[in-house]
Amino acid sequence: MSRPTVRLLTVGLAFVLTVGVFGGGGVAASNPSDNGRLVYSERVVDSESGLRDPTVWVGSEIYTMNSDGSEVRQLTFGGVPAPGSPPGASATESHTPAWSPAGDTIAYVHHDEEGATSIRLMDPDGTHLRTVTDDFYTIWDLVWSPDGARLAFTGWGDDAAGERRNGLWVIDIDGSNPRLVLPESDNNVTGLSGIREIDWSPDGALIAFTAYSNPERRDGIIHVVDPSGAGPGTVDCGPTPLVDPSWHQTLSYEPTWSPDGRVLYCTSGWVAADGAYQSGLDIWFVDIDDGSHRGQLTTFGPQTSAYMPTVAPDGTTLLFVTEEETIPGLWNLDPLARIGDFSGLELDWQPLHGPFWDDEDSMFLPDIEWIAAEGITTGCNPPT
Repeated sequence: MSRPTVRLLTVGLAFVLTVGVFGGGGVAASNPSDNGRLVYSERVVDSESGLRDPTVWVGSEIYTMNSDGSEVRQLTFGGVPAPGSPPGASATESHTPAWSPAGDTIAYVHHDEEGATSIRLMDPDGTHLRTVTDDFYTIWDLVWSPDGARLAFTGWGDDAAGERRNGLWVIDIDGSNPRLVLPESDNNVTGLSGIREIDWSPDGALIAFTAYSNPERRDGIIHVVDPSGAGPGTVDCGPTPLVDPSWHQTLSYEPTWSPDGRVLYCTSGWVAADGAYQSGLDIWFVDIDDGSHRGQLTTFGPQTSAYMPTVAPDGTTLLFVTEEETIPGLWNLDPLARIGDFSGLELDWQPLHGPFWDDEDSMFLPDIEWIAAEGITTGCNPPT
């Protein structure tokens, strides 16, 4: 698979793969003016049943906030069903928000009261609503192309032959030229199943996504594909597979590119063949240009999972979410600190000044050469 060359950055950052702690001092502090607000969705729940009861959520709305959790603003107002309605009845859903590369528009997925699905755009304050397309049956994930001209998403729609297909799609921002890039296989035993959680590389050359190779969906694998659909391949982000895959498998998902496209972050962990986790999920990275060097950025232990990695647009830090028994939390990785409770989904960070590929002093990237010299290729011990 060919890929345009991206200039590699030299970063003087030595780090230790323990509980996400970074040693050394070669990272510049993030300038608040470089990174904008976080956008996310959150479930609307039945107030009589409590915040975390998954059986009573009745919709979802989109919010923004500062990276320290302050100044939360609700952008969509779909309404809540009348009292006494069954869970999920007559509620709209707005979810999967994504900032445009210029940081001036939010794309998101909307489901109305009748279940119709559309991709919509809005300004950062929730105004100037417009529809990109309402021609698809279901949409799960959404991401912008680096030039802001297209959107990639996963879901069900009619292909060029008029057949209903599920897979990875690309569409122009004006709603024209919808195209099925990568369909899910009709046979989930031998082909890709559950294509989800997509992210477009900063150079536009690759779209990363999660898929599964078995019908039980227990072996999540990170894949990459050219936006034309050519040359799909896999990326080993996460622990090294065990000798006995019948008992343990690697589950990797939520691929997230670094701002320069050199590193791919993901959520990964071990899972038993019966689907029960044998280790908590953690944030990992892999050198996408080489693939031989990867490491673990968090090690919270089996009772806490870290997931949803979100890199600052200027590359200076990374946020992630933890599931701490029943209370989720939002964390900053460098320096490691818990920001506060967080029950949102689908975090995305607003860019304010475009790509920072040339700002070497501000890039938050693992020092691949240092890791190789220390002989570190994985940061966790598989369960025994």
